[in-house]
Amino acid sequence: MFVAFVGAMDVEIEYILKALSNIKKEEYRGYTFYLGDRGNNKVVVTRSGVGKVNMAVALTILLDKYHVDYVINSGIAGSYNSKIGSTSIASEVAY
Repeated sequence: MFVAFVGAMDVEIEYILKALSNIKKEEYRGYTFYLGDRGNNKVVVTRSGVGKVNMAVALTILLDKYHVDYVINSGIAGSYNSKIGSTSIASEVAY
C-alpha cells in the first residue's frame, strides 16, 4: 500500500516523519516530498501550506507524480468544534 500524508504546517508532518524509516527527500514543483517506509507500507509526506488552494495543488502533484492508494490530510477540519487530537473522517466533501 502507498499512503500519502499531507499537513498544512511543519508541526503536522514532524510526527509522521519520525515514524518513518529509509527516508528519501525529493523536491518537485516547489514542494518537498519525503518518501519512506512504515512497516510494509510506502509513505510519502509533504507540507502543503495553509489553505484549500495549497492543499489542492499539493494533492494534485501527489496523485499525478506518486499515484498513491490513500491520502491522509492533517488539519483542523474547517475549525470543526472537537477536542484537540480527535479525528474527523468525511463521508463526502464539497466546495
